[in-house]
Amino acid sequence: EQHGAHLAVPSPSADLSWLVANLPSEQGTWIGAASSGRNSWTLADASPWKPAKPPAGTGQFVAADKHGFLRAENASVQLPFIIQWHQDGSNPGATTALLAATRSSLSQPEPVYPPGTRVFGTRHYYFAPVSTTWQDALELAESAGGNLIAAAELSETFNLEEMTNPLTAFNAIWLGAYLENDQWNWITGEPWKTAKWADSSTSATPDSALVILPGKGWAPRSRSLPADGFIIEWSEDPKTPGTSPTPPLAPDGTITALISKAKDLISDADAERSASLKKISGKFTWDLDSYLRTLTKGDQAQWSPHVERLKAAVKNHRVPSEVPRSSGIILSEPMARTCEFHSRSQAKADFKFAADAEKIRLGFINKISQAKEDATLAGQRDLAQSLDDTLQDAADLDHWLQTLGFVLQPDNPLSPAAGR
Repeated sequence: EQHGAHLAVPSPSADLSWLVANLPSEQGTWIGAASSGRNSWTLADASPWKPAKPPAGTGQFVAADKHGFLRAENASVQLPFIIQWHQDGSNPGATTALLAATRSSLSQPEPVYPPGTRVFGTRHYYFAPVSTTWQDALELAESAGGNLIAAAELSETFNLEEMTNPLTAFNAIWLGAYLENDQWNWITGEPWKTAKWADSSTSATPDSALVILPGKGWAPRSRSLPADGFIIEWSEDPKTPGTSPTPPLAPDGTITALISKAKDLISDADAERSASLKKISGKFTWDLDSYLRTLTKGDQAQWSPHVERLKAAVKNHRVPSEVPRSSGIILSEPMARTCEFHSRSQAKADFKFAADAEKIRLGFINKISQAKEDATLAGQRDLAQSLDDTLQDAADLDHWLQTLGFVLQPDNPLSPAAGR
């Protein structure tokens, strides 16, 4: 193909006889014919081929010797080859031409798949040895009426290994999966159930798609980088392209959805606390004013400034939990009793909020832990790591509430920290 040609095709028997008669030695030579299914053969120009006698051997690709003997060899066998050009400059054996021919034949009773296509059950797979980016591979697969392979079932994972183990691809082979929000998805929308990560595979980047390293396993790779080829799948598997597969977090949704739900529940608990604090601070102000009204004018003149400063210390409906000497506020005995009473009421509201928040946190941890286990079992290692990070954030109630934008127990309004 690099020279605008394809492997010579054995069309009429005379043509094949002429070809093999001119072979330089007894050694076999590659010609343009290969299996394309369980009992079907295709020529390099996308024409179906029905030899009088199927080639001997267990390989997929046809070689001929000078006596006309045909043998099916594995792709890794090294042999000389004969190439063929067309006088009009066309090349029906080019990869794009082969894929277009396959697409146009899919509606026929016997579609013509590219030479070298493998069949497992009802699925057809073709390895296209074309160096390309993931997006280009995706479009080429679709141009053939198929899709990049989605090894969503365990049997498909085994098929993929058997098909690629003999291949040499130092730069890996594209598969039909991509990373989004730390979660791997098949382009067909099929659920992700398992993975076969290579020991040498590195951490994924946000723009990663999936490749296979023949004989080693799967790995992430930037979609913008080229790989050595890609695998097309034609099958009757149910496909819902463009939709999200059932994630490990079903039925609760993604991590973001769980965090959002937890935040809503915490917000409700915090609103309940705020309502209680509003009542407490209102009663606190009322009791202090009532205290002043019971005093003589002389005592009112003495204690009124301290009462006003104490009332002014109420911030966000929180009363002082203690009144330090540094505040400059002097407490009479009734004022001290009022502060102590309402401070205890406030502590009870804080305790109830903490208890409600802890209950929510434990439920959140339970869901995230289960999701992490499911993600790990499914080979969703990036998602599992993200879930583990989420669990670390939720390990301490105070820290977790801060990550959600809440405070377990605000500072005393009269403390130095509260003024910063």
